[in-house]
Amino acid sequence: MKKIILIGNGFDLAHNMKTKHSDVFDFIKEEIIYHKYNAKPLQSYSEYIMMEDFGISNTDIIMKWYRNDKVDKYLELEYDYNLREMVLRRAGLPEENSVSFYANLFNAPSKENWESIETTYYDTLSNDAIESIASINNVNDELKHYKGVLKYYLKLQEDEIDAKNPPKQSNMVDLFKVKSSELMNYKNEVYSSIALISFNYTSKILNHKIKEYNTFNTVKIDSPIHIHNTLKDEEIVFGYGNDTHDNYHRLLNHANKNECLKNFKTFNYLNNSKLHQIYHELSLDNTIDLQIIGLSCSYTDKTLLKELFTHRSVRYIQVCYHESREEYLKIAVNIARIIDDDEIFRKKVIPFNERLKIS
Repeated sequence: MKKIILIGNGFDLAHNMKTKHSDVFDFIKEEIIYHKYNAKPLQSYSEYIMMEDFGISNTDIIMKWYRNDKVDKYLELEYDYNLREMVLRRAGLPEENSVSFYANLFNAPSKENWESIETTYYDTLSNDAIESIASINNVNDELKHYKGVLKYYLKLQEDEIDAKNPPKQSNMVDLFKVKSSELMNYKNEVYSSIALISFNYTSKILNHKIKEYNTFNTVKIDSPIHIHNTLKDEEIVFGYGNDTHDNYHRLLNHANKNECLKNFKTFNYLNNSKLHQIYHELSLDNTIDLQIIGLSCSYTDKTLLKELFTHRSVRYIQVCYHESREEYLKIAVNIARIIDDDEIFRKKVIPFNERLKIS
């Protein structure tokens, strides 16, 4: 019998890392848009994002801004490169009759979770106004720029974790050990192996917790499969992962389909063997329990999650939660939407249990 643990952003949040989308959004506003001219964070950050990786030759950015009651706007923004729809131009007042991922992102009502940003990208790409290859490339360039910002921000967060500032103590190691038989009051069973799949780009705290677990337990957790890559990789997988949406099929048949699907996770997974490592883990045992820690199970990862949840070898799904029964139910509803079969959902998802609380 095998256990596969799925790790999401809630894992990092439980260890006091500021890794919500809203944290990155605030970083963009404060460090790029609204910061004083002589502030060191802006200088170091602009030196990072304005170098050769982004094809920008001039780092001398001149900004003036003001704030009214409802929205922050630029009075002036001058720079020596044509970035078209990039964030430094698009954050305030989008150009008329243009479609911009960044403009939609800054106008989005919710900035709390990662589902909102990946959905914003997909909705922007699905806009009927986008037909030309230039418009599609523009949206993809904006997402590429955002991914660079995201990697830089998360590296800053991980750099703060060291021997002098260790991660917050948590009950993760205890959660790793929880057996479904204990939760369901069955005869106690033993896992012969434990695998771990991370949907995060960060890895430092996770590696620390795996080492802590392996020190005191006979059944070891192998190195995690980082399905979306890590901050050490050249590229991170960030885009959209629901191939069942109606607009996906329209994009699949688009005249410029290769560029339309450039950031779809299904195709990004082909850049390495990590997806097939997951398939291999699923093939190793006929009885598998899944455990979800900090993963919201959103539609932006529906294609992969449905394969996991409905796999014939998966017996139970343990839903770990933070703070309240309401959060457990929210994740459970997302799982139900992904499985899309009430009978399978009822049989596999383990009822609310306080032993699965993240603390």
